[in-house]
Amino acid sequence: MAFIQWGKLSNEELVIYAKENFSNLTREQLKKSCKGLANALYERNLMDKVATTKGQRWKKMSDEEMVNHFRENYPEVKSRSELRQLNKKLYEKLLERGLLKDLLGDPVHRSPRDLNGMTNDELIDLTKQYGEVSRTGLQFEDPMLYRVILGRGLIEEVTVKKSKPRGEYGDWKSMTDDELISYTINSFPNLKNRQQLRKFDLGLANTINRRELWEKLGFKKVEKVYWHKMSDDELLEHFKNEYEGLSRRELEVTDRRVYQALRKRNLIEKAIPETKNKQFPRYFFKKMTDAELVDYYKQNYSHVKTRTQLAKECQLLKENLQQRNLLDSVGLESKLDNPRNLKDQKDEELVKYFRTNYENITTRTQLARKDWVLYRLLRKRNLLNACFEQNESDSIDGLLESYVNGSDEL
Repeated sequence: MAFIQWGKLSNEELVIYAKENFSNLTREQLKKSCKGLANALYERNLMDKVATTKGQRWKKMSDEEMVNHFRENYPEVKSRSELRQLNKKLYEKLLERGLLKDLLGDPVHRSPRDLNGMTNDELIDLTKQYGEVSRTGLQFEDPMLYRVILGRGLIEEVTVKKSKPRGEYGDWKSMTDDELISYTINSFPNLKNRQQLRKFDLGLANTINRRELWEKLGFKKVEKVYWHKMSDDELLEHFKNEYEGLSRRELEVTDRRVYQALRKRNLIEKAIPETKNKQFPRYFFKKMTDAELVDYYKQNYSHVKTRTQLAKECQLLKENLQQRNLLDSVGLESKLDNPRNLKDQKDEELVKYFRTNYENITTRTQLARKDWVLYRLLRKRNLLNACFEQNESDSIDGLLESYVNGSDEL
């Protein structure tokens, strides 16, 4: 499709174009086929004249058109359930107009089963069609039959019990406490916590939890602590007994509930004072004049010799000096003999600077790796094509020349 400027077309031209090229489509289909045209129709409120909703589409169709639509789009469908899964709206409209019988015949009804009136032997014979099946499998295949068999107590005769092997033992219920402990220690020697055992074997973990055997396995009993019942002094005392010496981040990772309780009650400062003391009050350097700022530097940081060293010792002072252009006056001159000041240069000067300093660079990737500041500025001003136009044409000429030479040699 050729590029069309929809804004230059009139309303009539838009409607005529849409009807000629996108007739008998819904709004969603039109939007997928041509999004620009659909947006233009929506903006001018012309969509009702061109496309209809799904409901209106079926209403405008006659019986013959609907039957033809079914035969063209769904020739492989042979049952009503298949059509209902593929296109529920078409199925409902065909059912309303009484056209399904001619297309797909009468509906297939299952023969009714009087499961409650059957004997036990008849029920057992009926379940044989599913083969060796577990309880879950029978419940999935035939839920009504499963309920009747379960109610009569025949579930063990009909289904096969599928249980995972438990090492040398059977069920956990039949094992004694000593057997459970020895099995857990032998099977999981590197066990670190309860959650790890729950991931490996949830049934074993639940059994140990029910019999209260965690302490015998070496895990402390977890006592529930109700923080809302504790006073502030009790909470601080609990923190000192359990978590003294931890930082705030370490406390949050170790026990988030204690950390949140301390923060909610504004006790975090008493428990863990802030390690990073604020060196300067707010707006300390901004309130100073230039002369005061220079005097402060000379009194406290006269030993500093480079800008990098000043940034490591006091980044805030370095930023304020740099903003006021006082770094040179302090004695921290830039190592660059001739600063580039690329932002102040014009477009022609930037291109000339690139061609004089980077003659060997042939691709944009090489320039980005070599001089990221220059590359970013050229890209921002859309000058990369002007810089690499000559190089790209030279490379193309070189390729053509080598191809011609190769063909002559052949």
